[in-house]
Amino acid sequence: MNAKIESEIWDDPDFMELHDTEKLAVFWVLTKVNLLGYVEITPRKFSRDIEAPFDVIEGACKGLPRGFVRTERGVWCRNYIRKQFGFGQSLVRSHMAKSIRKQMENVPEEVCLLILKEYPEISPCPKGLGSSLEATREREGEGEIEREGETLLLESETSATATPDPLLTRIRNLFNLRDSTPLDTSSLRAWEKNKKSAAALTEDEWRTLEWAYRQKEGVAAQFRRKDLSTLLNNLLAEVTRAADWATRSGYNPTAAPSAPVEPTGWRDLIESEHPECNLTTWAALPDSMKAWVREKQRELSAA
Repeated sequence: MNAKIESEIWDDPDFMELHDTEKLAVFWVLTKVNLLGYVEITPRKFSRDIEAPFDVIEGACKGLPRGFVRTERGVWCRNYIRKQFGFGQSLVRSHMAKSIRKQMENVPEEVCLLILKEYPEISPCPKGLGSSLEATREREGEGEIEREGETLLLESETSATATPDPLLTRIRNLFNLRDSTPLDTSSLRAWEKNKKSAAALTEDEWRTLEWAYRQKEGVAAQFRRKDLSTLLNNLLAEVTRAADWATRSGYNPTAAPSAPVEPTGWRDLIESEHPECNLTTWAALPDSMKAWVREKQRELSAA
């Protein structure tokens, strides 16, 4: 199949740090992988196409730890399935999960386990992998992922009644995601890693970022990040890019009206009692509906 390689790769800070031969190796991998994002590599196979030492593959994987995983026999691209086919329910609805499970029968078990950890929606496991996956999960702890000395609870294990972080809600809104929509593992890790950067943004920077993600055409619409985890992992660089796009477009965040304060969980509340409503944004709701939401939330708080 033909892989989709987005032009924003040139703005990725990790990719920018790679040597030219390592960048070439990245493109070689991306154009050789199967629909799982996996390719088996041998020195002979690699040198047949590229006149470079085989160890540039190792350098590329070490330079892109969030994207490439070096396995015993090859390389797996962590975000390949997400970029090509989607993730979560969008992946299930695309009917690609069945093809992916079928392809998983033809790759090493190590690769299958990596895929099932990153994309649990692909379950049920291919034959013979169930016990291995359970053993892996038990070793890693009950619903916890240890990364860089921090323990990150999976969202599926988090209490549904917990108050959403307003900054994460603001990030979610850039992609029209409700607070109740579960985030994938890579997005949760990215949030834990970068939430201090999000908290340090000024209101003008937030407005500029929100302006860039509202654009339907132009450079901002074309080159902004396409998924939440990629945005979070490049948050400060994206704010800088958004400021540049805003300057060229004549947008002034200081002169812009403040964004209306959105009550947390308003979408879920309306959908539960008024499923016929066509929800867009909080600002687009009629004043009568906004008043109903606030009154309903006061009643629930007092209960």
